[in-house]
Amino acid sequence: MTTKINIKKEEVLRYLGYGGKAADTATQKLMEEVLLEAAEVFDSKSIYQVFPCILQAGNIILLGDMKIVSDDLYKNLTGCKKAILMAVTLGQKWDKLARRYAITNLAKAAIFQAVGAATIEQVCDDLEEQIKKEHGFFWQKLRPRFSPGYGDFSLKYQKDIFKILECEKRIGLSLTEGYMMVPAKSITAIIGIADEKEKKQQQNCNGCTQEQCIFGGDRGKTIN
Repeated sequence: MTTKINIKKEEVLRYLGYGGKAADTATQKLMEEVLLEAAEVFDSKSIYQVFPCILQAGNIILLGDMKIVSDDLYKNLTGCKKAILMAVTLGQKWDKLARRYAITNLAKAAIFQAVGAATIEQVCDDLEEQIKKEHGFFWQKLRPRFSPGYGDFSLKYQKDIFKILECEKRIGLSLTEGYMMVPAKSITAIIGIADEKEKKQQQNCNGCTQEQCIFGGDRGKTIN
């Protein structure tokens, strides 16, 4: 699990929309300030479990005590007999700093959102590395993370995920009636474990309806 922020500045700039371009001096200075302040409130927590994954006719997925109906998730998990259910949060202090920036400094608020997006992705990657070591999985066997709100995988399944993982009790992550996570900078996801090694797969955000992510669009990420 990640214990400190170790985010490349180029990754933050990518989320800010700079692509491969260099940021101006003012933005670079603000980013340095935000990264230092973010490091002070960084307190990520994560939890996961591995379950048998049963696929049935009608695009039905049985995962632990969950019964999911989703064409897109079914396709993602085809060829998997096990899957990982995971939850990650950057914590309440992170949310508190985000709210402060939103009131006092909108430029820093935008940069902090980008830092948060890059940070939680890194925390998820680190958790996958931990899972790989603990269970002996190869990267080629782990499918791209698939979260509620992506494609036709409904947000309503958040309730089942939170119940199974005991998110509130174990990592302080709660869920509103509208299926929004608190703290906001959090992720739940399913990762399929393929029976055999596979070629690299491309993960992107096309078709995602996740309302808590402001960085939508085609953000491909290769899973090795």
